[in-house]
Amino acid sequence: MPRPRKLDIELTVTTKEAARLLDRRPQTLRKWACYGGGPIEPIRSHGRLLWALEDIERLRKFRNAERQKAQQKAQQRQKAKQQRSGAS
Repeated sequence: MPRPRKLDIELTVTTKEAARLLDRRPQTLRKWACYGGGPIEPIRSHGRLLWALEDIERLRKFRNAERQKAQQKAQQRQKAKQQRSGAS
């Protein structure tokens, strides 16, 4: 069971705001909260889901880094393909 986190309202956002920041639908975040297994977990307060800005920022940085790695690999594959076709 996840440990309870100290709630600091000023450092959290609603599901709708978190979804916009993560470029996801609010329902996706609700599923993460309901079923677990999502990359971040909400803070539950008075029946509402709140999402820590710190967690959102960490996830955004991770996804941006993964996206950059994928772009670099694609560029390397394209270069290799061009070199092979130029060498033949």
